[in-house]
Amino acid sequence: MPLHPVLVHYPIALPVQSTIFQALYLIFKHTRLSKAALITWTTALVGAVAAALTATAQEKTVLLLDGLNDLLAVHERMANLTIFGSLAGLFYALASFRRNNLNPWIFFAILLPLSGIVIGTGHYGGQLVYLHSAGITVQ
Repeated sequence: MPLHPVLVHYPIALPVQSTIFQALYLIFKHTRLSKAALITWTTALVGAVAAALTATAQEKTVLLLDGLNDLLAVHERMANLTIFGSLAGLFYALASFRRNNLNPWIFFAILLPLSGIVIGTGHYGGQLVYLHSAGITVQ
């Protein structure tokens, strides 16, 4: 059984949840919400790396289908942008958090577009599966 479809759902949902936590922090100013955003984002990043690693094995079956190279390339680029953007943002957030000077608006400004990219990545992955049956084996 391919692991990529099993692992992708948390890395899609958790960055959005993290952004919601940070937005709620900006409204209510409860420190726990910002901490929850940081923990949720870190967990999402770990899941995204696991999903990316399992995608490499799945890619071979997708490339066997005609006409999906461009769609797969967009999905991969967005996934890579998500991971590397999240890593860079996480290093900023952790360093700032440790120095106790994390700017909540900058943190939110990092999370919001990354959540959008994650949603786009999931959208293109969903197109590969649901419109083109990529990675689906019929027995």
